[in-house]
Amino acid sequence: MEKLKSVVPSNIMRMISESTADDLPSTCSSLLDFFLSLQLFHDVVRELTDPELGLCRKNAGAALDFKKKGNECFSSGDYAKALSFYSQALRSAPMDKGDETDKNLVPTLYVNRASTLHKMGLTVESVRDCNRAVVRLPSYTKAWYRRGMANASMGNYEDAIQDLDIAMNMELSSGGNSKIKEELEIIKKQSRRVKNSPKKASNTNCSSIVEPFQTKLKCVSTSTKGRGIVSTVDVSQASLIHFEEPYAVIITKACRKSHCHFCLNELPADTVPCSSCSMTLYCSQYCQEQAIGQKPGIDLNVIPASGNVSTDLKRYVERISLENSGHPVADSNPACMAEHRHECGGVHWPAVLPAEIVLAGRFLVKKIEAKKYSKRAMDSPEALELCHNYGCMNPETKLEIHIYAIVLTYCLQLSYADEVSPSGLSQLAVLISQIKVNSMAVVHMKSPDACEQGKHSGGLSPMDNTLTNQIEQVRVGQAIYSTGSLFNHSCQPNVHAYFLSRSLFIRSTEFVEAGYPLEIPYGPQVGQGDLKDRQKVLGDQYSFRCQCSGCSELNLSDIVINALSCVKPSCFGAVVDRSMVNGKRQGANCIQDVSTIRCLEQPLPVDKQKRDDVSEVAHLLFEHKDGLETDIGYCLNCRSYRDLESSQKAIRQAEINIKRLQSRVTTGKLDRRIVSDALGSLDILRLTMHAYNKYIAQVEDSFAEAFCSIGDFQSSVQHCKASIKILEKLYNPNHIVIGNELVKLASLQQCLGDNTSALDSINHLDAIFSLYYGSHAAKVVPYLNSLKREASKLFQLGDTASSSNSTRG
Repeated sequence: MEKLKSVVPSNIMRMISESTADDLPSTCSSLLDFFLSLQLFHDVVRELTDPELGLCRKNAGAALDFKKKGNECFSSGDYAKALSFYSQALRSAPMDKGDETDKNLVPTLYVNRASTLHKMGLTVESVRDCNRAVVRLPSYTKAWYRRGMANASMGNYEDAIQDLDIAMNMELSSGGNSKIKEELEIIKKQSRRVKNSPKKASNTNCSSIVEPFQTKLKCVSTSTKGRGIVSTVDVSQASLIHFEEPYAVIITKACRKSHCHFCLNELPADTVPCSSCSMTLYCSQYCQEQAIGQKPGIDLNVIPASGNVSTDLKRYVERISLENSGHPVADSNPACMAEHRHECGGVHWPAVLPAEIVLAGRFLVKKIEAKKYSKRAMDSPEALELCHNYGCMNPETKLEIHIYAIVLTYCLQLSYADEVSPSGLSQLAVLISQIKVNSMAVVHMKSPDACEQGKHSGGLSPMDNTLTNQIEQVRVGQAIYSTGSLFNHSCQPNVHAYFLSRSLFIRSTEFVEAGYPLEIPYGPQVGQGDLKDRQKVLGDQYSFRCQCSGCSELNLSDIVINALSCVKPSCFGAVVDRSMVNGKRQGANCIQDVSTIRCLEQPLPVDKQKRDDVSEVAHLLFEHKDGLETDIGYCLNCRSYRDLESSQKAIRQAEINIKRLQSRVTTGKLDRRIVSDALGSLDILRLTMHAYNKYIAQVEDSFAEAFCSIGDFQSSVQHCKASIKILEKLYNPNHIVIGNELVKLASLQQCLGDNTSALDSINHLDAIFSLYYGSHAAKVVPYLNSLKREASKLFQLGDTASSSNSTRG
C-alpha cells in the first residue's frame, strides 16, 4: 500500500486531509478515478486477488515435499520435527478429491501425524487425526489400525476392539492380518482385566455452565461521550453484567500460527487446516466447519460391502464424524454466516491487508449475507449505532482509509460482484472508520511455563522458572461486539472486560448505581501511564480527548508516577519533574504535561478517599484555594528546591548498571559483581526519585528476577514486595495488576518454603481474580489452580513436619 500512497497527487491528498464524513463520496470518487488510470493500482489488485499469484493456494507438490521430510524425521526419531512437517504438509495439501494420489494424500498425512502424536504420548490428538482419516477414506486399513492402538493406549478398549476388527476385515495380506489379530487378542485380555476392576467415580466438571446475570443494560446519550451504556438497576460488585458473541472477528497476524482462526484458543498439536487455502488453521473440525460454513463429506461408496459389516461400518463412521466435530451443536453457525469462505481460494489479500481491514470485510459480508435471509440487514452499522471520529483523524489515517476502502472493494468483488461496487466506497470508508474506533482487542491470559508443566509433568514445580510463571497477556484477535462496542472509556473503569475463546464477558469491579455510566478502559489506566501517555494513546488510536474522572480529578498516580523526591529526608513530598514545565512552555506539543500542570495550578476536585494519599505527597495543593503556582524543582509539601539537572544526571548514570543487570538476566550471564553494582544504582534511584515513582517499581521487579535466577529467593521476595508496595499506591491494592504480581510473589514464597505467606498471597490474588473474573477465574488464568494446589500441598507438608517435630520434642 505504501507504493499507492506515494503516488497520490498533492491536490487529492489535500482534499482528503481536509475532508469530513460528508465529503467522502467526493474524495473517494476522485481517488478512485486517479487509481483507475494508474497501471500500478491494477497490478496491486491483481497480486492480491489472482489465485495463481496467491501465496495461500494449495500445492500438492509442496505437501509431498513436507511429507518426505516428515517421514525422514520420524524414521530418525525426531518426532517434534516430524509433527511440524506433517502439519505443514496438511496445510498445503489439496483437500478436494481428485485422482487416486490426491484422494489418498490427506488421509495418509493424517495417519502419519497420528503415528507421530502417539509416539509423543498425545493419544487423544492421535485418535482425532485417525478420525479425520477414516471420515475422508473409510476403507483406509492403516487408519483403523492406528486408531485402535491409540484407543487402547487410553483404555478405550471397546472402541479399540471395534477398530482393530474393522482393520482385520479390511487387511488383504496374511502377514498384516496376523499382526492385527495378535494385537487384538492382547487388547481383549486387557479389556477383561479392566472390566473386573472397580470403576472410579467420574469427576464431572460443571465449571463450563454459563453464569447467570440479572443486569438490564440500556444505551443512552451523554453530553461529553456520545452514546454509552448504563444499567437500569443497581449493580453489585463482581457481578457479571454482560455476555456476548462477536458480530465479526479476525485473528491477529502474530497469532496465526499459534491460535485457532475461529475460536481464538491456542492450537493443539493436531491442527486442522482450511480446506481451501493454506493460511488458516483451526483447533477442531467444528471450528473449521463454522468458519467456512460446510462439513466434509463422508465417501461411503469406498466402504467394502460384505454382509452386515458395511451397514454397521457406515453407522460407526457417521458416529465418528459427529464426535470429531468437537462440538455438540452441529449447525450453530449457518452457512450464510461463514466468516472465512469469501477469503478462501488461494488469494492472499486476507493475509496481506491489515487485520482491521479484513475485519471490515467480514463485517460487510455478514451484512450482505443477512440481507439474503431478511428484508432488512440485521445489525447493520446504523443498527449497531457505531460512531466514528473520521473528521478528527489525522491526514495520513484518512488517506489510508480511502486507499483500503478502494482496494477492499475490488477484493470483495471476487465473491460479491453484485453486492459490492465502487458506488459504495464512501459507506465502506465510514465502516473502516467505525472499525478503528469501535473494535475491541480480544486478549487472552496465559502463564506459559505453568501450563506446560501442568501438561507434561502432571504438576507444578515451584523451583522451575519461578518468575517466568507470570500472567502474560496475548492479543489474539480484533472484534466488533454489537453491545460491547458501545461501552464508553474511562481511565478509572468500574467494569472489566475479558474473553473466553471469542466470547466477551463484562463484570463490575465496584458497586454501580442504576443509571450511572458503565465504562471500560480502551487503553492505559490510571497507574499504567501518566496523563500525557494516556491522552496520547487515546488520541492517536480513537481520536478523542479523554475527560473521565481519572483525567479530570486529581490522582496520586499522576503526581508521583514520574516524580522526584524532596531533598529533605524527613519530607515525603513530590517534586515536579522538568518535563511538566517544558510541556507548559511548549503548549500544544505535550498534552500530559499541560494537564498535569493544570491539575496542580487549578483547584480540581479530589475524591475524599484519595485526599489523604494526595495530601501525603502534595499537601500544599489543599492550602491554596486558588491553585498552586508550580515552580520547577520545588517540593509540593515543603517547597524545598531540588536541582533537576544534577538529579537527572545521577539517574542516567544509575540506569547504566540497571540496564546491564536486566540484559544479563535475559542472557543468563549474571554474576554477583553486576548485582552489587546495580544495587548501588538502586540506592541512588531511591534517593533521587520519589518512593512511588513507577520506574523504581520496575527496577525492583528486575532485581526480584535477578535474585531468583541465582537462587537467592529471600532477596527476590523482598524486592518483589517492594515493587508491589509501589504498584498498590499507583493503582489500588485490589487492582488486577496487583493480582498478576502476586502470582510471582506466591511462587517465590513457595520456593523459599514460606508456605503460610504463600497461602496469604494466593488468597489475596484469588480474591482479586474472583472480583475481576468471577467463576471464570480458573479458565481465564490457567495457572491459578495449579498454584493453589501446590500451595495447599506444601502447606499440608509443612503442618505434618511441624507436628512431627513437636511430638519429638
